[in-house]
Amino acid sequence: MTEPAIDTPLIRFRQIVMVLVTGLLLVVSVILVVEAAGGTSIAVYFRDPAASFNFTPFAGIISHLGVFALAAAGAICCFSSLHSPPAGAY
Repeated sequence: MTEPAIDTPLIRFRQIVMVLVTGLLLVVSVILVVEAAGGTSIAVYFRDPAASFNFTPFAGIISHLGVFALAAAGAICCFSSLHSPPAGAY
């Protein structure tokens, strides 16, 4: 019996980095196009919602917790994809 080919972690890591870089470039290009078309500053998109809408400063904590949760979920997914066995290994 032959063993299935095992995907090397380096190739998987490069694929993950390429997907992340492509997504980042797509987001930045969309923001630049919207800024050029509408004349809106980039700072508007990156400001804290509490500062933009004159909410209490504690309302910004909820926004930041959401960003941290999203980043943590992405990190967990990337970590588990690098350390999981390849499909068909069992």
